[in-house]
Amino acid sequence: MLNYVDMVKQSHLSACGTYEEVNFAISKTIQYLKENNNKLPYLLEYYNKNYKLINTNIDIIKRYNEENNLPKQYNEILRRAIFND
Repeated sequence: MLNYVDMVKQSHLSACGTYEEVNFAISKTIQYLKENNNKLPYLLEYYNKNYKLINTNIDIIKRYNEENNLPKQYNEILRRAIFND
């Protein structure tokens, strides 16, 4: 059976994010919950036991991919929101 991470890696569903983005988000969520002594939900616990968490010290949140299908006006709005905080 194909797991979610493998499906994202194999597909180009932009709504899901890239393989790197999905793993970053999952790893960051697991680390946050553990640091705050919260019990991991079942799927995150499964991921934590069966997959390697990635290094979240390298923050990918502020990266911007120029290859997108956004109209120019929305592209500018998004870029300002990301880089002018």
